[in-house]
Amino acid sequence: MSASTTANQIKDTAHQVKDKAQDFMSRAKETVQDAASSAAHYAGQATDKAREYASEATDKVKEYATDARDKAMEIGSDMSDLVKRYPVTSVLAVFGIGFVIGRLIRK
Repeated sequence: MSASTTANQIKDTAHQVKDKAQDFMSRAKETVQDAASSAAHYAGQATDKAREYASEATDKVKEYATDARDKAMEIGSDMSDLVKRYPVTSVLAVFGIGFVIGRLIRK
């Protein structure tokens, strides 16, 4: 085997190694790009789901607040009707409650 044949074999082997390295790098780049794309997709889905849950929670809080306000107005209306129907009893009851609270606070 001559020196030129050996040099050609080394050159060919070097080209093969270079081609395989370039192919490996190309496949690695595609894999990383695919992974990044998948991560972005799932992150987008998670963001959308979080927004959906936040919107549902906001709607529920608004619903509960409306129900509480309506109930408070109903109780206020009932109390107003009760005071109108029994004014003397109402004043005496409020006086008695105030007296008891005052005594509790003093202790």
